[in-house]
Amino acid sequence: MAGGANYEAFLRLAWTPNGRIVYMSEESGNADIWSMNADGSDRKQLTTDTHYETSPDVSPDGRYVVFMSNRAGAENIWRMDIDGGNQKRLTNKHVERTPVFSADGKWVFFEGWETGKATIWKISFEGGELVQVTADLSFNPVVSPDGNLLAYDGSDKLVIVPAAGGQPIKTFEPRGWMYQWVPGRQMLSYLSSESGVTNIWAQSLDGGEPQRLTDFKSDQPGLGLYAWSPDGKQLAVLRGTPTSDVILVSEIK
Repeated sequence: MAGGANYEAFLRLAWTPNGRIVYMSEESGNADIWSMNADGSDRKQLTTDTHYETSPDVSPDGRYVVFMSNRAGAENIWRMDIDGGNQKRLTNKHVERTPVFSADGKWVFFEGWETGKATIWKISFEGGELVQVTADLSFNPVVSPDGNLLAYDGSDKLVIVPAAGGQPIKTFEPRGWMYQWVPGRQMLSYLSSESGVTNIWAQSLDGGEPQRLTDFKSDQPGLGLYAWSPDGKQLAVLRGTPTSDVILVSEIK
């Protein structure tokens, strides 16, 4: 789904360094950000206003959550403490989506429409001036765990550029959607239904054939979201119909 399907703009799972999962839920009757233990216990609601809050990401040190909210009248990037306190608006243009922290936690990358089309931008985690990273059509940024590379959905291609900006290093024909970096590897994972059932696959930056990482036999319930733990040993996976559960898959090889 390269080229702007942008499912990631509204739904995402994110791990904290101490093993909790941050996610969007409508359990309260409104789209809000929540957190819970990996086994589903100790659920805590982090946002409570009447607008929608979605697409959370957690800083590498576990102190902050960035998310998208329309509470100020537009889709902007906000930041809060990991317990929901000290909520702060970081951007104030018309449309900013899919925030992700840099590997050092100092920057927040996001998709912005400031130029009239979707491009990738970044802003200090403390706020300040916006910095444009890409000029071509680009959606859904994801930063490599070492902080050196940025992958994004381009116009009918998956593009990898230096995180500091610059010309593409590699491009791939998109084979799925919801791309993420695999921790500790030069590899991107993604969702694909090419085998007839939605599973998680991975593509090495060196090329070669993709690898299937999960072996779900049916799309009933369907596979909607997933997130790697920081050490790469666990996957949080959401499967289901509109009433869905997060399950934990341990020790992915």
